[in-house]
Amino acid sequence: MIMLYQDSALQFSKAQELTGTAVSENVIDFVSSGSARGKVIDIRLVGTAPASGTLTIEIQDSEDGNSFTAKSKSAAVPVTGQKAGVCFFTMAMPADHRRFVRLNFTVSTAMTVNAILNTDLNV
Repeated sequence: MIMLYQDSALQFSKAQELTGTAVSENVIDFVSSGSARGKVIDIRLVGTAPASGTLTIEIQDSEDGNSFTAKSKSAAVPVTGQKAGVCFFTMAMPADHRRFVRLNFTVSTAMTVNAILNTDLNV
């Protein structure tokens, strides 16, 4: 069995419950985390998938860690039928971002159960 370890400094969210539009629990500071070149963001459900609904993910960056602007945005991703622990969406991390990066999640109004997500930055 191969053990994989996730650096918590590279997690945007760990078991974050989404009840509507929200920003990620964590902001990654790339001065201490290094370059994002070639990295991707993996999205996994922690619990049961909602019976319906979609999720849109927006990558936001900031120079000061306070004022964030949109860098890139996904299309609406269906959450229905996704399995817990399995990556159901991967998004490339832009290489030309500013120092601080966070995610903004937009949940469709059709979502019937709250989504609980893990979002990690991976090589």
